[in-house]
Amino acid sequence: MSKSYFIKPHKAFDPQKLLKNVTKWHGVKFQNPNCDEWLFWVENESTRGVEVTYDDPYIEICVFILSNHIDYQLVNWIGQAIAEEFGGVCENEDENINLKEIINLTSTQERFKNDFKVVSSLAKRKDTITIYGPHRPVYIGYNFISRLETMDDAAVQLDLWIRHLQYKLPLTSGSYIEIKHPDEPKYVKTLQLNDYQIIGKFDYLAIETGSDDVCIITNDDLNTILPDTWTLIDEYTIEAQPLNQKAQLDLLHRALPMNRIDELND
Repeated sequence: MSKSYFIKPHKAFDPQKLLKNVTKWHGVKFQNPNCDEWLFWVENESTRGVEVTYDDPYIEICVFILSNHIDYQLVNWIGQAIAEEFGGVCENEDENINLKEIINLTSTQERFKNDFKVVSSLAKRKDTITIYGPHRPVYIGYNFISRLETMDDAAVQLDLWIRHLQYKLPLTSGSYIEIKHPDEPKYVKTLQLNDYQIIGKFDYLAIETGSDDVCIITNDDLNTILPDTWTLIDEYTIEAQPLNQKAQLDLLHRALPMNRIDELND
């Protein structure tokens, strides 16, 4: 779910001018994942970031569900930059939009609360929602939402948790393997139990057994047997501390009855 603003510039579009203008604001970063596509965000502050694409003759600014106040402020900074560098008009139907103030910033908290209600409703139906931020995906499901709703002002807590995931944790590390499957490839990550690690969402997780075999489980399986020193951050992302030998054996003992190794051979 997203909202797009289509702007037709008066002057020829030059992405370098746009990038230079927008990044003058403190903390603004950007990625250029594809030709004529940029993701802007404010480091440590944005929950989602703002996507800008150019498809002649339009510049499209796209803001996403669960964007927070600073993301909407960033939309306005991008609009101001376009107005200053190229001029132009927003051609959204039935909307009279000023490029220098595309978003009314007095309503941003209410927008986030409404987004939270939508996502919460979907999650309570056991649908896990995956949203993408500047650095990693965030998984919002039934268990994560249930935890948030025990706190005061759950929507504010969600904003804080998303930003914690984006900016306070190291990126997911370690190796994984791709296994061919009739429908689509399956990705299996081996858990490094001796090391600190951030565990993300994969099709399967592998635990070494000490022999030639491995124990294969899913993230949902792992969530039911988490060691006491591991912390579940959202629905699937885990901050995992190194385990001593006793804790490793205990985890393996609880995981073996769930072994899904045969599923990889289907």
